[in-house]
Amino acid sequence: MFENLSAKLSQITRKLINQRRLNENDINDFLRQIRMALLEADVNFKVVKSLIESIKNETRDPEFSKSLNPGYLLVEILKQQLITILTSDNSELVKSNNNCSKILLVGIQGSGKTTTAAKLSFYLNKLNQKTLLVANDLVRPAAIDQLIKLANDNELDIYYDKKINDSIKIAENSLKLSSDNQYQWTIIDTAGRSQLDDEMMKELITIKNKVNPEECILVVDSMIGQTAVDIANSFNEKLGLTGLIITKLDGDSKGGSAVSIVKETGLPIKFIGTGEKVDEFDKFYPDRISSRILGMGDLQTLAEKASEQIDHQKAEDLTKKIVSDSFDFNDLLDQMNSIKKMGSLENIINMIPGVNLNQMGSKLSENESKMNKMKYMIDSMTPIERRNPNILNVSRRKRIASGSGLTHIEVNQLINQFNQTKKMMKSFYGKNGRNLNKLIKSGNFPN
Repeated sequence: MFENLSAKLSQITRKLINQRRLNENDINDFLRQIRMALLEADVNFKVVKSLIESIKNETRDPEFSKSLNPGYLLVEILKQQLITILTSDNSELVKSNNNCSKILLVGIQGSGKTTTAAKLSFYLNKLNQKTLLVANDLVRPAAIDQLIKLANDNELDIYYDKKINDSIKIAENSLKLSSDNQYQWTIIDTAGRSQLDDEMMKELITIKNKVNPEECILVVDSMIGQTAVDIANSFNEKLGLTGLIITKLDGDSKGGSAVSIVKETGLPIKFIGTGEKVDEFDKFYPDRISSRILGMGDLQTLAEKASEQIDHQKAEDLTKKIVSDSFDFNDLLDQMNSIKKMGSLENIINMIPGVNLNQMGSKLSENESKMNKMKYMIDSMTPIERRNPNILNVSRRKRIASGSGLTHIEVNQLINQFNQTKKMMKSFYGKNGRNLNKLIKSGNFPN
């Protein structure tokens, strides 16, 4: 997410942040580099011009020249200006006071609308808010089947009717079903087109008038660049949008559309899609995104994702197993699965301050590959072998290598790596186990 922009901006700010003295030339050079980095990242030139002018005005304040660390202050000014650009009112979902709240998702074809409908339903369900998905894209082949599969795979409630070829009728039926079954949210997927056309807009306007949704949200592919602003303005003019969901940010190394779209449309970004999996979907926080853009990481989101995966009883049991030297391959597999549930290694590392993904290069994919190989190896073990790593003799290792598709050498390396990790963990936990147990019982994990 924002790899290119983040790498350039963090490189620029790192040079400046500890400078105790800045003259006018230093400031102008900094602003020139920021301008170029933002323009290259597809940020709208009007937005860039406004940002640079705002920073210049801040530096003219007498307090700036009196600062003991003007370099750090200038970087903070940039961060605050980015937060201001990305912040908009009404970023929370609007709920109905009486009945089930309705969310109408609209967008052009290929924006990730159908997947986003499932992600939003999954997100709200995690908050114990009962949702009904409505498969109402009757234009794209297999759109209904795609949403059915996503719903079934993730235990989401869905309404569809393949016998009805009338999107208005399906929308009306879904509202009755929601009301009868006391759903808190109804999320309606709609048909998109390869381009904006009057037929699509007329259908969406009719559906919106019938449904009267609390939220009419445009799903936008971040990778289409500045075109996103034009699409958002066109939909907003015809439909009266209440917000945006930006998708495919995990593949958007530039990030310009996310920076531009709020400023240019005045619409709030409600959520962002950060990966293909149904749980790779986050609420939009302008301050956290600004930190990521500047290469400052996002420890708060990382801590929240980690806490979602922590089972305090399991964590306490794990500590005891490590201290007693009974940590086995089942425990390792559990830990690996917990990490995977937090998202890809790339997304996790992107939240850590000061880490440049571009500089890591092939090391990141190598580590991901090692984790996958370790999983293949463990999956090829018998239950007894997983519980008793010490019985893995030469013949067992050869069988595991054959079953996992790995070489005998790779299996030996992975087992040696497991043994080294086990020793290191025992050394650490042995010294700190008592404190860790207290921490686990309290549930007060540091952010």
